[in-house]
Amino acid sequence: MDDLKSKAEYYYEHIKGYVNTNLELFKLTLIEKSTLAFSSLISAIILLLFCFVIIILISIGLSIKFSEVFNSASTGYFLVALIHLIFVIALFIFRKKLLIIPIMNYFIGSIQNSLKSEDEEN
Repeated sequence: MDDLKSKAEYYYEHIKGYVNTNLELFKLTLIEKSTLAFSSLISAIILLLFCFVIIILISIGLSIKFSEVFNSASTGYFLVALIHLIFVIALFIFRKKLLIIPIMNYFIGSIQNSLKSEDEEN
């Protein structure tokens, strides 16, 4: 009877250790995935900010050039605003093909790559 009790305690301790180890592994994996997603998000935001600054500077330059060509500052700025409006309308019309599907594919691919690398480590 004591032998059975000691074996049960032995297995209980090993199972408890196994569960605790797996819980710690899960926590660390969750932290790794979260930081990867967060860093990707921050990188995308920084990239978008740079693109926004570039678009603003190009827009100002085009506005000034159009103002010189048409001898009217307001015409140059309205022309650039019209160009932006056309881009926004085109982006809205083709948003699924240009934005939604590529973003979904990017996230699916990154998840699959992280799962593949995780499988290769094991």
